[in-house]
Amino acid sequence: VDTGSPFTILDKSLEPELGKPIGTRRLNYASFEDLTANKYKSPKFYLGNTPLQLGDSVVTDNVKRLMSGRPVAGVLGMDCLRHYCIQLDFTTRKIRFIDSDSLQAKQLGKPFPLVHIGSNLSTHMDFHGKNERFRLDTGDITDGVLQPKLLKDTVKAQKPVRTFQIKTISGALEQWSYFSAFDLGSETYTNMLMRQISNKGNESILGLRFLARNLVTLDFPNRTMYLKQASVGPLANENGKINCGP
Repeated sequence: VDTGSPFTILDKSLEPELGKPIGTRRLNYASFEDLTANKYKSPKFYLGNTPLQLGDSVVTDNVKRLMSGRPVAGVLGMDCLRHYCIQLDFTTRKIRFIDSDSLQAKQLGKPFPLVHIGSNLSTHMDFHGKNERFRLDTGDITDGVLQPKLLKDTVKAQKPVRTFQIKTISGALEQWSYFSAFDLGSETYTNMLMRQISNKGNESILGLRFLARNLVTLDFPNRTMYLKQASVGPLANENGKINCGP
């Protein structure tokens, strides 16, 4: 489930079930740049017995390389997600599709505006006393990315506990930094892992490691995100390890 992907991507192993390609599309995702992917007419998707709405087409790629050792059929993108109200409950490890009209908003935490322009899903929240824009990307495994100016101001105010380099799947080097704590959206979060990249524009991003500290409700029909803090520190995965830990 990837709020950073504008469309749904299926693994190439499913191509025989999709019929003939109807064209190609350029892909830039998960540190892969300028890929050419086959495009197919969207198949029927179901949540149980309920059909899900997709865009007119899907694309295929070797998605399984993104999740080594786990069976992954594809990436469900914003062409589907934008039609629904979705709750990400990381504590119970459940995704819920909820009726927007029946939301009990007061129990869901603090509301933030959702803006969906083109392929970007973003929100605004308080950061260092300013109302800053952040793109939401559940496909980013860190706490996120700070645009160069925000990163520079943050480093001045608070030195990173540790800085190191990571080689991405595509072979590029990224600089990752640990900060002891951040105040985001009027809440304090500790052990924040942020990455710095130079070839993705000047957008700041909130990633999965940050979102997983909260009960996240994405009410796309009403363009609102609710965050209810569940943990100050990062959430452990199913093996009891901290995601992206030192």
